[in-house]
Amino acid sequence: MIRVYGVGEVAFDPEMKTGSKGQFLTFKIRTGKMLPDGRIIQNYTRCVMFGERGQSAAKRIKVGTMVSVDGELSTRKDDQGREWTSVKVDHLGVPAHDCAQQ
Repeated sequence: MIRVYGVGEVAFDPEMKTGSKGQFLTFKIRTGKMLPDGRIIQNYTRCVMFGERGQSAAKRIKVGTMVSVDGELSTRKDDQGREWTSVKVDHLGVPAHDCAQQ
């Protein structure tokens, strides 16, 4: 198991979906790294939260919300055989000032 800890900005509207194991929330966070020449490399990390925790999180986050995530790196294959790597979020942190804006 690989643990993942990170902070980033929600990059796209979160989506509630239904799968074979029930409902889950999927969202991507954007992180960046500044290079010595001033350019910024942006990365997007797919995150998932299941069940009631996902439903609760869906009400608290939107595009632009800064979040911290703590979870487990997970890889799965879809029906077409494509692999998806994501963070199965165990703990989601949303700063109080971001909650107040929503």
